[in-house]
Amino acid sequence: MSLSFRQQGMVLVTSLILLVVMMLLAISSVNMSTVNLRIVNNMQAQQEAEGALDQAVEAALNSSATFDSFVPPADVTVGDYTVAFDNPMLCTWEGAAEGWSRVQSYNPFGTSVSGRMDTDWTITSRISATTANTGANAVVVHGVRSLNRLTGCPTT
Repeated sequence: MSLSFRQQGMVLVTSLILLVVMMLLAISSVNMSTVNLRIVNNMQAQQEAEGALDQAVEAALNSSATFDSFVPPADVTVGDYTVAFDNPMLCTWEGAAEGWSRVQSYNPFGTSVSGRMDTDWTITSRISATTANTGANAVVVHGVRSLNRLTGCPTT
């Protein structure tokens, strides 16, 4: 009879230990899911920022004025993001277009006109996000080749 009396307390202790272990497992799984949710939200904000950068660069590339001077395109707002251009259109190379020579010719007005040129450009765009819920920052560098232009790299 004394042996059964001692074992009644062990059931309580064992069940309390199992309850603590299960509670620790539940807390750790909630913490892991919260961390994973933050990671996914950060990745989504980064992708949105890069998409806004790409959209702003495409808009800049659609303007022929962009290739004719070093004047940076104005800051562009895409959704919740403001895109700024750093050293916007840096001409890095020029060469004669296929089938054209690099010989200078003169038009009737007496100004110098070069043959058709291919040019390479480097475009750097930057976002410092000012959105309410993210602090996403992104920098994208694009390389662009402009084919068969009337002029080469700008001189000023």
